[in-house]
Amino acid sequence: MSEFPEDEFDRLADERRGAGVAGAHRQHHSNKAWWIALVVILIAAPLIGWGAVQAVGNRYTTGTASTLPSATAASTAPAAEQATEQATEPATTPTTETTAAPATESPSATPSTAAVLSRPVLVLNATGINGYAAQIQGQLQNAGWTNVSIGTYKYARPSQSQIYYPAATDADTVTALGSQLGISDFRQNAQATGGDQIVVVLAH
Repeated sequence: MSEFPEDEFDRLADERRGAGVAGAHRQHHSNKAWWIALVVILIAAPLIGWGAVQAVGNRYTTGTASTLPSATAASTAPAAEQATEQATEPATTPTTETTAAPATESPSATPSTAAVLSRPVLVLNATGINGYAAQIQGQLQNAGWTNVSIGTYKYARPSQSQIYYPAATDADTVTALGSQLGISDFRQNAQATGGDQIVVVLAH
């Protein structure tokens, strides 16, 4: 307790302390430390956040880069295997060979234009088949030959049918006649024809 009794000055001092008024002779408390702490927090918080974002981004990029080669290899492996299988797969399409049918000779229905259809033609039957010479006579007449006679061959039957003609000028006519009858054995022999005619000997 004070040694002196409380007076009005003491009461005034108590009222000023209750109102928060300090005397001029008392030291005021400084807010500098508080402001420094606030500034540090405001600067440090964005830097910490930026660093966290960079760390997460780097981790994501590294993880993605590490997985890309395996994914690419996995996607290209089947294509490479498929290409290899296609290259090594043998062809299964069968190949077919076409063979042209051999040409067959058949008697011509129309004689050559160089043939002389009015030339005398004697058809001799050496086959022993009755009426065969007459059958050939009708075939030649239907083809345009106008002077055809028939008879029987009196000598040994030749191995194949033959045509005798007296002169080389009859070569085209004989060729046309042989094509008409399917005969290819031509012989120029005036004595065998017995005159100015073409002789056909039917052996078959």
